Amino acid sequence: MHRATQTIAAHAPYPGSPVIVVDTAGSATCATQEGGFSRYNESTARLCAELAVQAVHDGIDSVAIITPYVEQSRRIRRLLPLSFKPLIGLQIPPGHIGEYPLHIVDQLDTVSRLVR
Repeated sequence: MHRATQTIAAHAPYPGSPVIVVDTAGSATCATQEGGFSRYNESTARLCAELAVQAVHDGIDSVAIITPYVEQSRRIRRLLPLSFKPLIGLQIPPGHIGEYPLHIVDQLDTVSRLVR
C-alpha cells in the first residue's frame, strides 16, 4: 500500500481500510421536493455527513462528498457543523475532486422506486 494511502487509511471512519463500501440498500427511499426533479435521500445524506465529520475529527485534512444530485448536496451541507463546512467539499460530477485525500461517494438511490 502506498504511504499516502496508509496515512489516510489509518484514520476514521474505517481505520485500516483504504477502500470501503457501505451497503445502504433498503435503508431509505429517494424522493424529490414537490415541483422539483432533483433527488435526495435523507438516510444517505446523514450517513455521508457523519462519515465526513468522523474523518475530520480523526485528523483527515479535508473530505470530498460526491453526489449526483443538487438537492442531496444541499441536504448534506445543512447537516454539517458550521466549523466543518470549509473542510468538507460537496461535488456534483463532473467536478474536480483530486485535491481531497478522502472521497465519499453517495450513490443515493438504494431502492428501485421513487417516492414523490
